[in-house]
Amino acid sequence: MRAKAYAMLSEILMFDTPPVVVLDDDGNRALHYAAYYGDVAAVEIVVRACAEHWWRAALAPNKHGETALKVAEGAAAPADDVVARLRELCLLYTSDAADEGLGV
Repeated sequence: MRAKAYAMLSEILMFDTPPVVVLDDDGNRALHYAAYYGDVAAVEIVVRACAEHWWRAALAPNKHGETALKVAEGAAAPADDVVARLRELCLLYTSDAADEGLGV
């Protein structure tokens, strides 16, 4: 699985595609793919590539309403480290938003 995730990331980064851009007809983004393939290193690469907009990638749903976390949890063989990291990112955003009074 890891090779597929890295190949996908290489293709995205080679063409300077912003990681929050929708990549397929189902509305999946790079983080959805990294989550699906269960590779925490790929998740980190996408999050870093998003820079200050990491939360957009973490919270963006695809056309089925699935965030990257939901995709990771629903994978045939969920990777615990990926699920944990995506949960952490979602909680971090929620905490930051609450601290800033954004009503999340």
